[in-house]
Amino acid sequence: MKRAGRFNVLCVDDEVGIRELVRRCLTNERLSLTIAGSGSEALALAPDPLSLHLLITDEVMPGMEGHELARRLRSANPDLKVLYLTGYADHLFEAKSQMWTSEAYLDKPFSAEGLRQAVALLVAGKLSL
Repeated sequence: MKRAGRFNVLCVDDEVGIRELVRRCLTNERLSLTIAGSGSEALALAPDPLSLHLLITDEVMPGMEGHELARRLRSANPDLKVLYLTGYADHLFEAKSQMWTSEAYLDKPFSAEGLRQAVALLVAGKLSL
């Protein structure tokens, strides 16, 4: 699944500012980043979920919430790791009674370094890529 040491990351958030922040923070030769503004756009941009290593998603979005998007992508790729970005952790834990071992969340607002470390831990098992 991983090619030439690169990790395929899909980021989904309905807020343009968050998408741009993620883009700036995760510009890295080890990451191939795809950005979407909604769950339906993300599904259209990820026709091969098996090629994905990490989904970074907002939890509360119109149309499709982050946990539902993760469920749909994981039905094709059970090994997909998920990082939820949310200002509503209580909503996330109402929707999900527990986090899987390959899931994590960051409260909004988050720091650039916190985002980079969370991504590195999920995809590479260490604090930096």
